[in-house]
Amino acid sequence: MAAAHRLVEIAAEQNRRFEITLFESQSRLGGLVGTESIAGYQIDLGGDSFITDKPAALNLCLRLGLKDSLVGMSKNFRGAYILRGKKLCLVPEGVNLMTPSKALPILTTSLLSVSGKLRMLGERFVPPRQDESDESLEAFVVRRFGREAFDRLVQPLVSGIYTADPSKLSIQAALPRFPADEKQYGSLIRAATVRALRKRGSPQQQATGARYGLFLGLKGGMQELVDWLLSRIVGQISLRLSTEVTRVEHKTQNEDAAHQGEVVLHTKGRRPETFDTVILALPAWKSAEVLATDHAGLSQELSRIEFASSAIVVTGHQESQIKKPLGAFGLVMPRVERRKILAVSFSHRKFPDRVPPGCALLRTFVGGALQPELCELDDQQLQKLVHEELQEILGVEGEPVVSRIVRYPRAMPQFHLGHRELVARIRGQLSLTPRIVLAGNSYDGVGIPDTIASGEQAAERIADFDTKTESPQP
Repeated sequence: MAAAHRLVEIAAEQNRRFEITLFESQSRLGGLVGTESIAGYQIDLGGDSFITDKPAALNLCLRLGLKDSLVGMSKNFRGAYILRGKKLCLVPEGVNLMTPSKALPILTTSLLSVSGKLRMLGERFVPPRQDESDESLEAFVVRRFGREAFDRLVQPLVSGIYTADPSKLSIQAALPRFPADEKQYGSLIRAATVRALRKRGSPQQQATGARYGLFLGLKGGMQELVDWLLSRIVGQISLRLSTEVTRVEHKTQNEDAAHQGEVVLHTKGRRPETFDTVILALPAWKSAEVLATDHAGLSQELSRIEFASSAIVVTGHQESQIKKPLGAFGLVMPRVERRKILAVSFSHRKFPDRVPPGCALLRTFVGGALQPELCELDDQQLQKLVHEELQEILGVEGEPVVSRIVRYPRAMPQFHLGHRELVARIRGQLSLTPRIVLAGNSYDGVGIPDTIASGEQAAERIADFDTKTESPQP
């Protein structure tokens, strides 16, 4: 949708005309993004907010006229809990995924032992790595901050985002700013200190800085973004819902001159259609399937990107049913705790207006790369598992007022070691198929802003494409 919308924008900005057709295999648009209302609970089915330090999502909302719909998270709560035994421990203030910007919160946290605290704060004395080859998240964090900081702090926070195996997750592909800080400053703590001093010493920056918080949602849930995008493109494009693309064929110069350069899309239940250029905004594994017949080399490389499945069990409760106080936005589970859930988002703490008075809304995440078997459970088994976990961890009593299960099979790309090199090879293969452009969360980032940016960049590439003389850069 972001790509189609950007093409509509470009057509208006440059007084050009594009014939755009959007194919969607499902009966609705939005992919992993959507919102439902059940018994007074507003439930986001995928992401419920987006980060603003990657500007694509915020900029799109502003261009759509959604400024008045943007909402920050409640200021009455902060951060997240990490489970240690039966205790909910707040993430120490000032920790940015892994880097502590303040010493005192680390020294006073109950998450780490004394030796673990000292090892973590001693990161500034660890020499930087000279080898620039790829490194896993686990190896990077253990090397810089120690095993305990990884197990008890960093691993649960990162797994709450990537649902990945940290021994395989590429730090350079997933979180490149951290190895960049190590290279530039020699220490991540030193880098955080320098940034804090610069910010403190710049009154102009403080006065003219971002007006929004780090995370934003929409009053109507993330479905509001989908609905506004649809309102801007409807009537400007041809929309084919419930239409699955099964094959993408690129006519080459060796074929009939009348059809050179055309891209033919084959779909279920329809006749093939021909286009000048095509954006494949699909998971890499699906792009691999539709390209397999005519582009075996590209398909093979795309299929090397692995994916994890997950499920979200959404439950609404009376607050009186939850015995432990919930003074944060959510809870993440260290792998060393051996729990059967990955994380719990306290949606009613983030956005209090989305639940009836006196109620709570929990979104519990299950599965991921390390527990894929749990995604194979049927709905009843999954609900039972989550109920037992929430009962033991949060003291949740009784049955939920509402319940909704959302499954996302093979939806989360795994940026394994060598991912950047793999993406470079994929883009090299794309140079052989210049009229096909890839977009989506499989290549450069997994979040909502990353996905929007990918679609918009793909649209800009094909808009600049002169079919007679040049090709878009992949």
